[in-house]
Amino acid sequence: MHPIHDPKTHAERLLAHYFSARGWLRGPDWQYEPEFEGRRRRPDFRLRLGGWRLMLEVKEFGRAESAPEGPRRGRHARIAAKIHLAQRQLREYRRDHLCAAVLRSGEDADADVSDTAVTMGALLGDSAFPEHRGAPGKLRIRMRDNDPPLAAVLLVSEVLGCTAVTIVEHPLALPAFPSHLFQGPWDTHWALRDDAFERVFAGSACQAAATPAHTAA
Repeated sequence: MHPIHDPKTHAERLLAHYFSARGWLRGPDWQYEPEFEGRRRRPDFRLRLGGWRLMLEVKEFGRAESAPEGPRRGRHARIAAKIHLAQRQLREYRRDHLCAAVLRSGEDADADVSDTAVTMGALLGDSAFPEHRGAPGKLRIRMRDNDPPLAAVLLVSEVLGCTAVTIVEHPLALPAFPSHLFQGPWDTHWALRDDAFERVFAGSACQAAATPAHTAA
């Protein structure tokens, strides 16, 4: 019997906490660093939910290699590099799982993944996406030969002691990422719909937080 390991990084622990809060059971519903005979890599998480089989690779940002006043790669490049790394590591699981990267913001300004338009641009390979946001005739999607895109990028963060998951869906992924599985109170989903980048889901806590407070006159 293989030893059971616990999630090691902060982002991995946040995700495991999220699974527990959703009532997903370790073993039947999710596994950490599962092993598969004949495959070299062990992805961070495997999920089996409602007939779906997902593989998630978690990436965090270390401190930038250059000094703060020195040349920097830029936010698009740093985020895109993490996504591409996860894409390469999940390549051998594409034939029988939907695959996605999981990111958590780092300490540097160019490791901030909270702007979903920037993250979508990094996922698509389109650094201008935050400006045009998928407007007709503007979208540019970079595809690598024989390398299908990740279905989505999941962004994990902490809100009032809870784990929030923001999903940024790749518009060309087939099948599409089953975003309906991630509908916790602080979750949001972002996708391209009718040539516009928009939020297509917001959990109950997000909606309540966005509602202006009303006070009695």
